[in-house]
Amino acid sequence: PATTRKRGRLAPFGAKGEPAERFTASLAQAQRRGTASHEARRAGYPRYPLVGEAAGDISGYSVGAGDIDGDGRDDALTGALYNGAGGLYAGAAYVVSGPVTGTIDLAAARAKLIAENYNENAGSAIAAGDINGDGIGDVVVGADCADLVTSGLAYLVLGPVSGNLDLSLADATLVGALAEDMAGNAVASGDVNGDGVDDFLVGADGEDEGGSAAGAAYAVFGGGL
Repeated sequence: PATTRKRGRLAPFGAKGEPAERFTASLAQAQRRGTASHEARRAGYPRYPLVGEAAGDISGYSVGAGDIDGDGRDDALTGALYNGAGGLYAGAAYVVSGPVTGTIDLAAARAKLIAENYNENAGSAIAAGDINGDGIGDVVVGADCADLVTSGLAYLVLGPVSGNLDLSLADATLVGALAEDMAGNAVASGDVNGDGVDDFLVGADGEDEGGSAAGAAYAVFGGGL
């Protein structure tokens, strides 16, 4: 029989462990006070420093940071799941040179990594790490609906990177093993095998090796790329 994938749900507690009913009441009270005090509390904090290029892009769906241009300062990374530069719902990922201050339109980003095909959802996940050990950060971009049958994939783009780059030109592409694996729904980087070079991990939450939609994560060792 078909199975339904369940998503995690927040526990029925609010702030500081309050029961949900009490937390709902406190939110209602806050709303009755109006928005002025809420805005006053936020006034000292930066808001929306990276702004999506177009309505419906879903910019900020994923975020990351790393020194992609090799200047010793971390840069900001973000995915825009539905950006249409590569086609409908193709998606894209951006690199914004650090330090990031003020409000930046992502149209002015240092680099834009554009999906190969429509409906890929590139930017479903993003991470940075020095995968080839050259001292400059590289970018891993997930595209969990790629390959038409949603096997999904992850792109590796070696840094430094600037300008608009079609992800068909990525330095490596790792494709989900089977249809509906949705590889690239999560990505991360770190030295998981302890050899001094960053590796990267690719999640595939639809992978069936352990049972229907049991999911899996793949480790791809860095160096030699």
